[in-house]
Amino acid sequence: MSIVLIASVMSIIANPALTAYCASKAALVSGARSLALELANKNIRVNCVSPGYLKDTKMMTELSDVLNYKEMDNLKKGYPLGLGSNKDISALCIFLLSDESKWITGQNIIIDGGYSVK
Repeated sequence: MSIVLIASVMSIIANPALTAYCASKAALVSGARSLALELANKNIRVNCVSPGYLKDTKMMTELSDVLNYKEMDNLKKGYPLGLGSNKDISALCIFLLSDESKWITGQNIIIDGGYSVK
């Protein structure tokens, strides 16, 4: 069995405008790590997926309505491989839920197009 929790790249990045959000996502990652240890003896794996901004979400649509062109362009420039999509995240989740990842547990997998490595 496998459990996949969706966190955020903000679980590892500080942002003073998003303090509560960053803290809640970091707590989710930490909880998943502890749960992974607790459930390992039952052969249950627990991992987190931490995406960056995705171009095909309601959140991005709403954000683009609020940001001006320059702000939106700066946001996109922060992602060396460009903004991701729901398909990028779902492919990773499918892998983590499959037996192909049977030796992965307690991990926070960052999937952000290079945002966090800059």
